[in-house]
Amino acid sequence: MKKFSSLVVMSLTIFFCMVGVGRADQHDRLLPLLGNLAGWQAPSASGTSLASSQMKMVSATRIYSRADKSLAVNIMINSGPVLDTDLQESSSDNELIWGKVRQIDGFWVKSSYNKKSNSGGLIVYLDYNKEASGLLMVDYSKMSDEEVLQIIKKLDWKKLKKVVSTLL
Repeated sequence: MKKFSSLVVMSLTIFFCMVGVGRADQHDRLLPLLGNLAGWQAPSASGTSLASSQMKMVSATRIYSRADKSLAVNIMINSGPVLDTDLQESSSDNELIWGKVRQIDGFWVKSSYNKKSNSGGLIVYLDYNKEASGLLMVDYSKMSDEEVLQIIKKLDWKKLKKVVSTLL
């Protein structure tokens, strides 16, 4: 009996280690997608993978800088309640901020911009279903929304979607 219980404990330990390793590696598939951007400085991308029987979260982040400008780019895959996916084109504007929801190259993009600080954020919906979402999220400073879009389009959204879709 003692030998059997030791075998069971060892087997379960190996199983849970293998499951943990498989899940921990998922962000490694995202890291190469955050490549170098010409004229920008950036340390290597970093990532995190968390999973349980109830949820999954995989992310990869890279922070780019050039002079006084910065881009914090994050690819996020998240299970659970999906962000608003009933998207339609819209915009709002006042003296301090503006926001837009629009389609760009077949992807839904939500943008917000602070006029006073010349900074903002945007979310590109790479892929989603009723249980999970894959998003490209960007926070930026000292740039316009259009300038940021030109830069992050170089990350090849279609390629990002292809990889993200396999991880949903």
